[in-house]
Amino acid sequence: MKIGIQIERFDPLAGGAEKYTDELIRGLLARGHQVRLFARDARSVPVGANYQVVPVNGLFRWQKDLAYAQHADQLANSAPLDVLLSMGKTTAMDVLQPHGGSILHSQQQNVARIPSVLLRTLKGLFNHVNPRQVRARQREAHLFRRRPPPQVVAVSRMVADDLHRYHGVPEERLHVIYNGVDLQRFAPSTLAERRTEARQRFAVDDRTLLFALVAHNFKLKGVAELIQAAARLCADEQAFCVLVAGKANPRHYQRMAQDLGCGNHIRFTGPLEVVEDLYAAADVYVHPTWYDPCSLVVLEALAAGLPVITTRFNGASEIMTDGCQGFLLDTPADVERLADRMATFFQPERIQHMGRQARLLAEKFPWDRNIDEMLRVLELAAEERRRSQINP
Repeated sequence: MKIGIQIERFDPLAGGAEKYTDELIRGLLARGHQVRLFARDARSVPVGANYQVVPVNGLFRWQKDLAYAQHADQLANSAPLDVLLSMGKTTAMDVLQPHGGSILHSQQQNVARIPSVLLRTLKGLFNHVNPRQVRARQREAHLFRRRPPPQVVAVSRMVADDLHRYHGVPEERLHVIYNGVDLQRFAPSTLAERRTEARQRFAVDDRTLLFALVAHNFKLKGVAELIQAAARLCADEQAFCVLVAGKANPRHYQRMAQDLGCGNHIRFTGPLEVVEDLYAAADVYVHPTWYDPCSLVVLEALAAGLPVITTRFNGASEIMTDGCQGFLLDTPADVERLADRMATFFQPERIQHMGRQARLLAEKFPWDRNIDEMLRVLELAAEERRRSQINP
């Protein structure tokens, strides 16, 4: 097939949807398909893929979003494609795979995470009138008013339920396909070989229990709640450290940790090009997110054989069993429960047992499975496109 893929930016090192798209393109090319990528800018495009630059203009972000959507659709409509897959922000696709999940649910959770009722109210009012947020909601609503709507790949049941609830997307147009993970790259045996060097890199000794988190949006991913939980752990007087990797500015959170008396236990690494070192050094992965359609880093941590603590606001939690591969929290706001769950890992045997279960779970979600399931949806949409061209 000749497959078009629309994504605003493409850089595999950025993680999330961009990293997923890189894996998908490589898998499609390996299966003999032709891939044309439509993006504003792109880095490290896989060899064999055709990249078309989407021109974007405008002074404000919402204007640039609109320009991207218009130009990306114009380019795709003029290309000789069998099927068009969009990762979001466009409207002409045959298949939509919204890695950001439901815009409405995401915005709601961005507000829900604010402790202050007054600030929460003001944030909600701001979102209601902010041109970029308004445009995003309008675009999502308009897209699902299409009849029929596009085939939709939801990266979790949570996302599928949101799209059905908020926009009435029929169940028969919804396909739940969980993200995949590179089982070889994150093999525990491979990571074990670099554990000593990785711990030295992060200045963590062998006696210290190391919790890790990878996040670029510190607010949404629960960094504040993780610090509050860490402060409660300090009362146990046990050796532990929390490593947070990501590109966000940590200054506010460093001050918070100091004020709560746990500054010596919290470290920010900045963005990591080689995330394997973090998994190799870590004992437990903690991801107390307020909203995550299906976290790729949680799947990577599971593949690395790390117990995982996350929340039910993370679509990846659907494949986990509470108390088996780690722990699931109803909300990141329950920092007492988060601290309690973290404290259980001062028992090394628990880390080993849950870590083994984590790896066994991850082995059910290789990239090949994801790409094969994606191809079935793409072929279904391509056949629909062919029929509509014959009988417009």
